[in-house]
This record gives sequence, C-alpha cells and structure tokens, in this order.
Amino acid sequence: MIARGRYSGMITSNSKYDAKFYKSINLVIIFLLFLGAFNGLVLMVNSASQGTGSAPLSPVSNSTSEVWSQFDGNACHTGYIGSIGPTTNNIVWSDNIQGSRDGLIVINNILYVSKPDSGGITAINGLNGSTLFSAYVNGVSGTSYPAYGEGLIFAENYEVGFFRTTVDLVADNAYNGGQVWSISITPAPAESAYYSYGLVTYYDGYVFEVPYQLNQITSYVAGTGSTDWTDHTNFSITTIPTVGDGLVVVAGGNKVSAINISSGITQWSLNITGNITSTPSYSSGTFFLGTSSGYLYAISVAGTVLWKVNLGFPIEDTASLANGFIYVGTDGGNIYELTQSRGNIMWTYSVQGAVIASPVVSSNGIVYVGSTNGIIYALNATNGKPVWEKNLGASITANPVLVNVALFGTYLRLNSFLVSPTSR
Repeated sequence: MIARGRYSGMITSNSKYDAKFYKSINLVIIFLLFLGAFNGLVLMVNSASQGTGSAPLSPVSNSTSEVWSQFDGNACHTGYIGSIGPTTNNIVWSDNIQGSRDGLIVINNILYVSKPDSGGITAINGLNGSTLFSAYVNGVSGTSYPAYGEGLIFAENYEVGFFRTTVDLVADNAYNGGQVWSISITPAPAESAYYSYGLVTYYDGYVFEVPYQLNQITSYVAGTGSTDWTDHTNFSITTIPTVGDGLVVVAGGNKVSAINISSGITQWSLNITGNITSTPSYSSGTFFLGTSSGYLYAISVAGTVLWKVNLGFPIEDTASLANGFIYVGTDGGNIYELTQSRGNIMWTYSVQGAVIASPVVSSNGIVYVGSTNGIIYALNATNGKPVWEKNLGASITANPVLVNVALFGTYLRLNSFLVSPTSR
C-alpha cells in the first residue's frame, strides 16, 4: 500500500544539465591529467565519497536508503527514512543473537546489534543474518544505542574488574571492529534499564556523550577522541542528546536544557510538567518530547513552549516526525498522528499492551510500531488503518530500524529479524 499526497513524489535528475555537468567534469579531468595531478583528484573524490563529517546532517541527508546511523535514525531522532518500507510481513531471516540486546543501527547493509548485558556490539550481515564480527571482547557495551560517523562506531565499553569498574568511550572501525581510539569516562555513570550507561549522538564531525544520570555532556572530535568542550547542567541527564538548529538538547526529571553546539554554553533551560521519559526529537525549529504525566510538548529553539497536549498515559517512546506530522505511542496502547504545528490529533490506533519503542516512518507512508503485546504493526500514515501486523511472540521494547526495503527489529533481548516484501 502506497499512500499518496504528502508521501508521494521522487527527485529525478535533469538529463540536459547532467550532460553539461559531465562534459565539464571531463574537461577538468583532461586538464588535471595534463598537469600530472590525476592521482590527487582520485584521492579527493574517494575522500568525498567516504564522507569526512564536515557536511551538516539533517533528517533528510542523514536518512538515506543505506544509513540508519544512530538512535531513531539520525542526530535529530526523527525516526523517518527516505526508504520504501515493507508492505507484507514476510520474515526473511531470524537469528538468536545470544544474550540481551537493545539498540540497532544499520550501515551499508551491516546491522549493528548492541548487547549491553552479554558482550558488546555484534555486526550482522543484513541480507542473510550471518555474524560478521564482534567488538568489545574484553567488556560489554555500555551503550544501548551506538552512533555511526566517519566510518566509525561510537559506544561505551563497560568492564567490571576486581578492584574497579572502567567505562570508556570508544571508536571502532565499522567494518572490522578494530579500535581506533578510547577515552576514559569519569565519573562512572549509573545504569539505565533502557539506555544502559552511555548516551551517544554523532553529528557533523563530533560525538556528544552523556554518562547516564550524570549532569555533564561532552563534545569529542569524532576522528581523534580529543575533547572539544564539556558542559554541566543542574539536573541528571537521562536522554540521548538531540541536535537541532545549532543546539544540543538534553533532559532529565522535569528539566530541558539547550547547549550551543559550537561553544558548549547553555543557551536556555526550561521546567515542564511531569518527568521527561522520552528522548526529544527535532524538526523545523521545534523539539518534541513526552512526559510521565502523558503530555507531549513542542518547544521552540528559543526555549518557549509552543503547545502541549495530554494523551492520557505516560509517553516513553520518542516521537517520530515526517512531513509535518508526529507519530507517537503511549503506555496506554494508543498510537497517534498529530500535526507538528499545533498538536492536533489526526488519527488514533489502539493496540493491546504499551508502546515504548519509537515508531519508524517510511517514504511510502507506512508507520511501523511495536508493542509489549509482541505484535509489530504497519499502519497507513495518512489514515492510521492497518496495512499488516506480525505477532513475534514476545514483548517489543527496542526501536525497529528501516533500511533498503527491510525492517529490522529485536524483541525479548533474544532475536533480530528482517521483514521484507515478496518482491523488491
């Protein structure tokens, strides 16, 4: 089922301008060959194709058909990707990954599964489910949701020793698991049942790290691990950093703070009603977050509350954002579509069990969401009507991810699965 209107339309190339472009490129290459500088050009082209982290990310540019780089897909945590989602519930493969797990990211068809309780991060071939390699063989992953950038996977390594516990922020090669750099985190963070120990976001060449339930956030240079800045809040931070409009936003308790992404200086702080139980998401100048009291808030980049709406039950999942709409679930088992501009409810779909895993929205207008009743639902984003559902037989608590016409998910700290259409 493909929803029309707000989810339809593709960007295509203009052959006339493409021809002029390639003709110009050919002339440049001939000139560089004449100067004996062709090898330098090849190096520059290769570097550009691999990415240097210098280009700003956005919900569009960071949500390609090949990359789901961190919690809820990107640094804005929108849960939206420019990829077509599955229209049937066919399971292509299922794998017992042994031990507990939480978060998933996908890079170039490699599925990275975080297993905080049992042994680090496992890289799995997304096409057939075979294991490629594991990282942190001497410890466990202290990060439920790792982040990716510049060919590296960023997460925390948590190791319990006889005399002391060590926690390190590490950068590993995304394609072989080899460690590139490691930074000791002090003081050691507390443990979270949902996010584990470390809260990590990558954006534009920097890694933003928060030790769970501590009042500090640090910006590290992604390529080297050197410290850029550290800022302290007047509350314990319990959310993954969210990037938007030159700000890094964190929250904890009933407080929200925005920090300048370049200087590390706090720009504003805000108190709201109820404890903040979901990591904020960002789109078009607005941050969205949910609370234990059932309120969904829209907060401007200036730190003012634009609107709030009471959905009746605690909101633990991060609100997903697409095409001017919000998709969010509650502990009461309701899934909502609301307008980003005013918070008007457009449709509601009710399920058995709580919705604590964030929804995922595809470019063909399908919302994928799991429930603690063990069922993953595919809903038409325009009207909320079911497209398909699949009973996995166990509670779904981790966010699914969507890449290359495949929906990856995990449940009951045991399995990963892939759902794909019968034809691609």
